[in-house]
Amino acid sequence: MTKNQTNLDHLKNNVRDICLGVEERIPRLEQKGRCMIGPILFCCYKIRILRPIIFRMLEFFEGGTMFSQTLRETLKRDYGVHIGIYTYGTSLRPGILPRGTRIGNYCSIADGLIVLRRNHPSERVSQHPLFFNHQCGLVLADTIHSISDNPLTVGHDVWIGANVLITPGCKTIGNGAIVAAGTVVTSDVPAFAIVGGVPGRLIRWRFTEDVMALIEESCWWLHSLGDLIDLMPLFEQPMNIEIAQKLRDTLAGMVSKLGPAMAPPL
Repeated sequence: MTKNQTNLDHLKNNVRDICLGVEERIPRLEQKGRCMIGPILFCCYKIRILRPIIFRMLEFFEGGTMFSQTLRETLKRDYGVHIGIYTYGTSLRPGILPRGTRIGNYCSIADGLIVLRRNHPSERVSQHPLFFNHQCGLVLADTIHSISDNPLTVGHDVWIGANVLITPGCKTIGNGAIVAAGTVVTSDVPAFAIVGGVPGRLIRWRFTEDVMALIEESCWWLHSLGDLIDLMPLFEQPMNIEIAQKLRDTLAGMVSKLGPAMAPPL
């Protein structure tokens, strides 16, 4: 197949998606995340020299970081990183997030994210890694806690802006939070908080307390797009107490189609 033919096929698919209604588009979106050669690429990813090209193939064939299930399985197996459904961003590329990181569903992560899980021991005589990091070859074992001892947990529907630095002092970012671009996050971020600055500070809350409580109770982020199809109008207008109540009441008792594999990280 020529490159021009491939581009033409993608154009036809895009036009077809635009013409379809929401009910027809959702199954197509949910099917994007798994391609026929996914299991083969998953096995071949163990060969280090092939990893860059396999990652690009997964992005191409499985709808990018937003949809690819094979990429999520690869991150979990080879890097110890757990990524929820529909979470996307270039920062999800293999090797960027530290081992033990858990990110929930429906998160938006912009370019330039840096996550640090330990600091140099500034309280000691020397803070040079020769004296605390065994990889430098002097000490036999690390003399400070390991990266995996301080994992980062990010909730669901979190928006992290461009060039954000998350320091070891931050262990959790709550559901629905927003971290503004360029923020240096030094402590935990509460659910639905908007934080920004250097160091990061609370700017405001996204909603009132009663609305935030109802959204938390709804756990809408634990549902698939198919579950949410009848609630699409609620996602297309500013949030208020009536919408939050309808969201909570409609989803109450509904069994999620995502299954235990997509359980919340928090």
